[in-house]
Amino acid sequence: MAQLKREVRNGKMKCGGKCGRWLHPTRFRRRRRQTPHGSVWEYDPECKLCQQTNRVKIKHDDPAKALLIRRADHIARDNGFTRQFVLEDLNYWSKLPELRGMLTHEGLCPNCGHEYDGERDVQLDHREPPRYRGDLARLHARNVAILCGSCNNTKRSMDYADWLDDQEQARLSANAAAAAEPEILEHEVQLTIDDIST
Repeated sequence: MAQLKREVRNGKMKCGGKCGRWLHPTRFRRRRRQTPHGSVWEYDPECKLCQQTNRVKIKHDDPAKALLIRRADHIARDNGFTRQFVLEDLNYWSKLPELRGMLTHEGLCPNCGHEYDGERDVQLDHREPPRYRGDLARLHARNVAILCGSCNNTKRSMDYADWLDDQEQARLSANAAAAAEPEILEHEVQLTIDDIST
């Protein structure tokens, strides 16, 4: 594997971020990038401190954008993509307005209808799970729904149609149980009154 060339002075590299300082290479993250001829190691242009500062600023200014970027990073890392490819080519930026709505006090899970328990509870779910690493058809944003953590955990890697059937069956069972409950209570009250009168 070849090392990507970068200007180095006295064993230090210049940060391309806000600080612009000359720092030791350990202050930069290294990433492996696939090329047609193999893989190449390269350093990030910004130092770790500038990257952390940017993350904190984005999270503070726009929590939905920070959440989407973290999810895009996770997908990119698992599939050998870049963050930019996930956000632009797989169209994850299109989910940003929806995520912003979900992070308000009015945001509700479209499956169960409950409020989200917080930022960590807002999860991106692939309706049809990816079949293999780098499955572009199923990793695309058109296949992504925003669910709460509880609903996402019930789905896991089930096929979307099977999961919908399971959810409907659970809803019908819950409705049947709720409908039967008042009759049971009424019967218990009747028994109690009969016991008192005898």
